[in-house]
Amino acid sequence: MYDIFLKLVREELTTGKLLSLPDAKISDFQDFIRSSITTLHNTPLESRRFFIKAYKKAIRDADNLLRIRVAKTCLGARYDGETYDSEMLSSISAIIDFYRDLIIGAYIMPSKDSVVVKFKAGVKINGRNYRAGDIAPVDIRKALGLYILGVAEPMKQPIFNHLL
Repeated sequence: MYDIFLKLVREELTTGKLLSLPDAKISDFQDFIRSSITTLHNTPLESRRFFIKAYKKAIRDADNLLRIRVAKTCLGARYDGETYDSEMLSSISAIIDFYRDLIIGAYIMPSKDSVVVKFKAGVKINGRNYRAGDIAPVDIRKALGLYILGVAEPMKQPIFNHLL
């Protein structure tokens, strides 16, 4: 059971596109870990050591799998449909889009630390309420978070609306 992520790493490395992370396999692994942890205190010391060693390997393999998937997403790979990490992958794509447009000077930026955004939904930031349709400068980090959540859209320089 603990080698699930190692198998997924091998599969992911064999293709340029993103593979689906199987919900059932990940849920089975999570259930296995939960049930193992609840009974771990009743197992012999050597069994606990083996479990911890295997769990650390699984964590390392999961980390490698996710880094590969993030790298592939950064390089433009997409997965059509739903997969276990669809929301995470779309957030990574949004970060890349935001960062790219920031670097190329596409956004209206009243200062180097803020971006003008148009709110798509009501939100409260630093004690101030914004409604859908409001336009205001926001700290870059907050603007990124709002963009990822789909709550606000950074405003582009008007010329970029026709160029891009």
